[in-house]
Amino acid sequence: MLPTHKKIGPLSGISEFQKSPFATKGHSSKSENLMRAAYSLRSVLLQGQGLQGYELEVSEAIKSESGIQSTGVAIPLSMFSRDLSVTSNGQLVETHVEKSLAENLQPYSVAIRAGANVIDGIKGNLTFNRIATTALPGWVPEQTAGSGNSTTFSIASLSPKLLQTSIAISRQLIAQSSPAVEQLIMEQLKRSVATSIDAAVFNGRGATTYNEPLGILNWQENTTSTFDYAKRAAGVAFGTTNAPTWSEVLTLPYNVEASNVEPDDSCVFVSSPLGKNRLQKTQKATNYPIMIWEDNSIAGHKAYATNNVNSNQLIYGRFSSVLIGVWNIFLLSDPFVYATQNQVLVTIQRMADVAPLYGVAFAASSNGLS
Repeated sequence: MLPTHKKIGPLSGISEFQKSPFATKGHSSKSENLMRAAYSLRSVLLQGQGLQGYELEVSEAIKSESGIQSTGVAIPLSMFSRDLSVTSNGQLVETHVEKSLAENLQPYSVAIRAGANVIDGIKGNLTFNRIATTALPGWVPEQTAGSGNSTTFSIASLSPKLLQTSIAISRQLIAQSSPAVEQLIMEQLKRSVATSIDAAVFNGRGATTYNEPLGILNWQENTTSTFDYAKRAAGVAFGTTNAPTWSEVLTLPYNVEASNVEPDDSCVFVSSPLGKNRLQKTQKATNYPIMIWEDNSIAGHKAYATNNVNSNQLIYGRFSSVLIGVWNIFLLSDPFVYATQNQVLVTIQRMADVAPLYGVAFAASSNGLS
């Protein structure tokens, strides 16, 4: 089980999470579960901007609590994790809710599967102190001034940034009262949300020009002799992109560990399918029949491929050192634009951001594999 809301450092506003939109004054956990079970995703999708009733009240509660407004309908993040069954009178009933948002997105997101920290239901901006340079101790004789230097800090923050995509769903499919149908629709939504998160984690171009999170491949890079924790560790340039060497690949984890980053289970390699293919065809040494990428691992670390590394670069990192913040997810349902095709156009809006806890826990090649 992936932990969420874990203690990651001195965060301001870390306790400012949104209250459950199903909570009422004097409520019990049982009554909250009943309120959540009555929520109908089908109503949200079929009614679109004309949404009325209970689901609209829940949406307004989420918007009010988070302070983020949208023309879309805010859906509870817990909808991503509920299981449904059908009663004797044909009603959908929630039977089990347990998984966190991170666990539900894990099958579709390489970053989350690798161990990235996910904080969901955030209220407002989130800022935290981050070590920029570590203190260097110094031995001193008695009655002599110390010679060690002090730790310096930088500020990192998470602030909501909007990303949206659209999918077309059959109206007949939405109208069916089958739990399998709602689960199928939710799987499509999960995949869309997870894919957008991965794109931001790896390739986000920053807020200044593009209003995007800043992704790993666009973080600044240290030299081999500097260790600014807000930047990536020094990388490597492949001498020949279609013939990377074993030594070049091993440079990435070496530079990370040389930056005083202890490896853990979240230390993995990530590249594109093309990068994976190249490394699967490249021997560690001439006439040595062991490939660099074998059994989805490199140098004893798990290795993942995703099209969200669209530059075909090779990344190595301790993914527990990256933070993903999720505020709200909104749905804008348009039952008219594709009415003649009996489809409903669903636009999904995500408010999210990405920030490094320790940038030096990551290193990347400066050029892509081919």
